[in-house]
Amino acid sequence: NDLNDLTRIDEGASSLDKVSADLNELISQSTERLKSQADRRRIEIISVVENGLPQPVIDRSRIEQVLLNLIHNAIKFTSNGGSITVHASQSNECILVSVRDTGIGIPADDLSRVFERFYKVEEGTGRGLGLHISKQIIEAHGGRIWAESAEGGGSTFSFALPLNARVKVHE
Repeated sequence: NDLNDLTRIDEGASSLDKVSADLNELISQSTERLKSQADRRRIEIISVVENGLPQPVIDRSRIEQVLLNLIHNAIKFTSNGGSITVHASQSNECILVSVRDTGIGIPADDLSRVFERFYKVEEGTGRGLGLHISKQIIEAHGGRIWAESAEGGGSTFSFALPLNARVKVHE
């Protein structure tokens, strides 16, 4: 699926179907989908969504894809018994979403490259496409995505989505 998504994005054939969406609901659905995987490793997933958060105009399935990728990666790189916090808030004219883990962190030399196509910090940990595709999706929404980490101190992957987007009118 990742390779198909990448091909559609590269060819410009991946259009967005934007609607006004409840981000709290989307975060809840995403964390619920990965709950059993986290539970097997005794990793707690905590959601903190600001009250009264405006509903951004987004492609729900694409933003869910980003959330699932970020949360899945956090689970993969967090030790048993750790925790993951998904936080959403408003800042100026943007919605900020972050996924923070208590995992192994990312070496400083690798941090600036994690969104590159096929780049993997560790061998044998996927195809190196998930973060690249996530970046393409967020940028297609007019937003930005970034990572902060300290080796051995966990990682935080964040993205900002503009609130001034328009809903596509279907004719």
